[in-house]
Amino acid sequence: MKNMNKMDTSLYRDPNTGRWLQRGGSFFGSPDEIDTSVAGESSIDRAIRRNALTETLVPMDLLIQMPDPELRALELLLDVLTSSDLCRASSEGGGRIICRLDQDVDVEILVEYMIRVRLGLPWHGTEEENFPPRHDTHVICYMHLTDSVSRWEGIEVCLQSTYSLDLAWPRSGIPLMIRDPITGLWAPDPDSLLPVIDSIVSWAIWAQCGFPDPPESFTDSYLQLTEAPLELDLTGEPSLPAYMTDEYGGEPFYELDWRARLWEESLISSTRARRNPSRTCNVSVGSG
Repeated sequence: MKNMNKMDTSLYRDPNTGRWLQRGGSFFGSPDEIDTSVAGESSIDRAIRRNALTETLVPMDLLIQMPDPELRALELLLDVLTSSDLCRASSEGGGRIICRLDQDVDVEILVEYMIRVRLGLPWHGTEEENFPPRHDTHVICYMHLTDSVSRWEGIEVCLQSTYSLDLAWPRSGIPLMIRDPITGLWAPDPDSLLPVIDSIVSWAIWAQCGFPDPPESFTDSYLQLTEAPLELDLTGEPSLPAYMTDEYGGEPFYELDWRARLWEESLISSTRARRNPSRTCNVSVGSG
């Protein structure tokens, strides 16, 4: 739990850039980041922080173009973030959420980028043909060393939201598919997928829980970034850290997948997760 009572953690808007900043920087001292929650804040300060998080992750020009399902999902994301004592947010290079994995590594998800991809709204000056298709279900996630000078010195983690693809196949058995105008291949109709922010909500809860049971791509990126050798098991074979494996030393992520999907589907019709977002720690992503 963060102990920030002796620090000035108030937020202010930079008069030159219009960006929200936190006095003294985030808990980890980064000047361009704000903490998603601070213990002991007044109700007014909590409301200001929630508004600051909204504008940090999703700029107004994008927010006003978001459909209702994405806006509802955004409210749930804010509920989760303002209950999290581990996450930070920044608008540098586009709205993103950052979480400290350990003393060496930060993990981040590019929130604004994922929303722009799903809505087909690239940044001004970005060639549309160089932008991913709207039906892309990748979770855009990166790892960075905590002592890195630049956030661009990181490694992408290949993650893909699997629940969205599954829900593109209705019970009738007839897939809601369209032909990609660039590749000519059949792909899920992006309008039939769950809101992309639902995937971001899952990521945020997964982060708050310490990224348990990660897919192989996550551990591969971590080892590549840190150049850390794997420990050897009793047979002399390399093995993953204990917290990344099941009781038999195997990679257990897909065993959790069905529970994660059930939770994601419950977001559509239930507000239970909104009332108690810390109750579930599953995330429905797989190696990309």
